[in-house]
Amino acid sequence: MAALTFTAAVAVCGTLLLMSLALSSATPVPDDTHRDVAESIRHAGYPVEEHQAVTSDGFVLFAQRIPPRADVTPRGPVYVMPGLTCTTSVYVAKGAPDGLPYVLSDAGFDVWLINQRCRPYPTHIKYNATQPEMWQWTVDQIALQDVTAGLDLIKNYTGQQTVEAFVGHSQGGLIGWASFSRYEHLAARVKLFVSLAGPAYPPPARPGPAAAEAPAPLGSLACPVHKGWPGACDGLVGLHEGAAINWEGCAALGKGCSELACLVCGCQGVNHVNDSRLVVMFGHYPSLSSELNMEHWEQLAKDGFQLFDYGPAGNKAHYNSSTPPIYNISNLHTRSAIFYGSNDKFVEESLVEAALKIAPEDKLEYVGKLPYGHLDFLLNNNVRTDVYDEIVRLLLAPNGTTTTP
Repeated sequence: MAALTFTAAVAVCGTLLLMSLALSSATPVPDDTHRDVAESIRHAGYPVEEHQAVTSDGFVLFAQRIPPRADVTPRGPVYVMPGLTCTTSVYVAKGAPDGLPYVLSDAGFDVWLINQRCRPYPTHIKYNATQPEMWQWTVDQIALQDVTAGLDLIKNYTGQQTVEAFVGHSQGGLIGWASFSRYEHLAARVKLFVSLAGPAYPPPARPGPAAAEAPAPLGSLACPVHKGWPGACDGLVGLHEGAAINWEGCAALGKGCSELACLVCGCQGVNHVNDSRLVVMFGHYPSLSSELNMEHWEQLAKDGFQLFDYGPAGNKAHYNSSTPPIYNISNLHTRSAIFYGSNDKFVEESLVEAALKIAPEDKLEYVGKLPYGHLDFLLNNNVRTDVYDEIVRLLLAPNGTTTTP
């Protein structure tokens, strides 16, 4: 499905906004809209811990853990990573018992929700947010340094050398594709890779005119520069500091908010989304990214699945080569479950399917194509039965061989 350009989406959204304000009744605002992740988990009746990890390049990662509970059979750790300009709040937005962390916890797993760098707060052991050095990172650093730090954090607290699964939505899924294709030592520490609407760009690049025909990548939607933070991106739309405007506007729109989300992100249908939980999500969205990372997204869509292209001279300095190395999906080392949507306006299904043809068949434990848009993997009314229960089944049957094309 072709993606709307950002300007076209804004124009249509503006029209729908006016119509919806006139026609829709407001959506009640759940209390979780104003709670942080740990508070939401605790309010849902689950134990929670808060942790931090430091990457090898000095970034502080913020994490929440739902530890194993005494009332269920204890199982191993699961590493859960959010997507582009998102925090771990997106996983608790659906609420209990059907949100992914709660489903995993109820099955006995030790759940680790670990943010990527600079989310929700840009924190470094040496730099502050006003220094350009804080924002000199792309997908590449997340795929290596952040994933390593997250796995080490889990190992240090649990003693477990491996995690039962790494689950990533959107950019979190892309990170899994990158990490476990390029870094065999990281793949060896993950028993199952689960991608939820994670883009996969098969090498080589889509050449010439084909690149122009492709839908706009996530990074091309918009990147408002954060005033006073050179190199920072305030998210795809709106401002990080103005997140309250998003939830208030979403609540005021009522069903119109779901219509807007479906228009921009794609969806199974507006009646498949709980409007109040969408308000909760917008209470914490968007978070931060870097301009360099957004530029990397545009490169991925144009040139294929490769490390950041600094230009011939920069590449020589970084890689000792005039061109960037590639993330070779044919080298995917981890048993994988890939979920993607036929109505996703951010992640073109044909790209995922092309990548699946390249990935080693013996590593594709499960492939699930659903009539979902991008946010359906977090908020769809049926996402538990369609996706999360399937993840649990795969985790409890690690030697299974089910594949659904």
